[in-house]
Amino acid sequence: AAWHPINRPPAELRAGQAEIARLCQAGGRAALPALTLRNDVRVLRPGESAPTSTHGGRVLAGEPAALAEQIEELAGCGVEHLVLEFLAADGRELDAQMAVFAERVRPALA
Repeated sequence: AAWHPINRPPAELRAGQAEIARLCQAGGRAALPALTLRNDVRVLRPGESAPTSTHGGRVLAGEPAALAEQIEELAGCGVEHLVLEFLAADGRELDAQMAVFAERVRPALA
């Protein structure tokens, strides 16, 4: 079992995890469900601003180092699995976003 929220900020994830833990304890369930998160993401160039998500909530956005910090913060909240949806206007832009993420963000993650 897992809790799979979409585009939620760390404070909401922590609050949700606490509520799920409370409910599990009240129901006699020993193991908490995994926390998996689906999040929109955009690798930004200097001076570029974050787009809005069509799904609502928080978009992970920033230059590569900032994105790595945001993802590490999510891991610190208990996120075990992260599903990313790259915000791109077309296939070429999607390829570019994914390439920068793979080359500059992913290696910075523990």
